[in-house]
Amino acid sequence: MKKLLITFLMTVLSAVLLTSCLVDKSEPEKTTDGEGEKPSPAVLSAIEVEGGKREYQIGEEFDYETLLVTLVDETEKILAKDEYEIDFSSFNNSVPGEYLIVVHYKEDAEINAEYTVSVKRDEENESVWGKDLWL
Repeated sequence: MKKLLITFLMTVLSAVLLTSCLVDKSEPEKTTDGEGEKPSPAVLSAIEVEGGKREYQIGEEFDYETLLVTLVDETEKILAKDEYEIDFSSFNNSVPGEYLIVVHYKEDAEINAEYTVSVKRDEENESVWGKDLWL
């Protein structure tokens, strides 16, 4: 009985050793981190801008406090205000028209979002003397 048990254990041990020899021992893929592990790819393609005021009256200041800027990746993370910049240099609150606003993601200069705001005259509160008259 003892001989049978020893034979069985030797067979199992031999099978385990043989299996471990057959495992692929090729070199790990080269990576940029030098650790032998693949870094998880960040799928970051864009940012989205929602909310925010889109229509202004003449004289109103640009308001960016209600903007919601989100990364479009696997996390859909809402960005804090210090993670993006807003370029509203084209905005002119004294001239009616449409103005392009650009939001830049600070960690990647190539990732931007654009939206348009408009400045309109407040026609309800404007007297006939403030309007353009066409003959």
